Amino acid sequence: MSELNSDIILSIKNLHTYFFTDKEVIKSVEGVNFNLKKGSTLGIVGESGSGKSVTALSIMNLLSGTTGKVVDGSILLEGRNLVDLSDEEKRKLRGKEIAMIFQEPMTSLNPVLTIGEQITEAIIEHFKISKSEAIERTIKILEEISIPRAEKIINEYPFQLSGGMRQRVDSYGFSL
Repeated sequence: MSELNSDIILSIKNLHTYFFTDKEVIKSVEGVNFNLKKGSTLGIVGESGSGKSVTALSIMNLLSGTTGKVVDGSILLEGRNLVDLSDEEKRKLRGKEIAMIFQEPMTSLNPVLTIGEQITEAIIEHFKISKSEAIERTIKILEEISIPRAEKIINEYPFQLSGGMRQRVDSYGFSL
């Protein structure tokens, strides 16, 4: 990364994501380019079906289990091309170095696991600490994102939280 671009943390270059069916290839994202600088916010706007969500899912490597595939381009996170990483390496980055806040957190939070189970699982995976340490860290994270009664919320399920609380819990990855 050059001296001038050292503040760019995410760079998308010529991203192409296609979906493959038995009958056709659907070119969902073609030639997307943008840079995200440290400390800045980027909004991606466009009409329904224009590829906003597929672009985000491509960046996060969340297309597995679908017929979608990044077929060209690069996704550089602090200079590392995420396209070239193994699935295991990408999984280790998610929630620790890069995360996605979904518009409707009821679709991203597992409804059969408590809030505490979902967050502590990610903390244990990324930081290799004990379950009790992960629970303590989970409570601290919930308090930091203004979730009241954090010690009790860890034992509740997503449907028991308000939409705003679910969205804050869903965004916990930024606090890890």
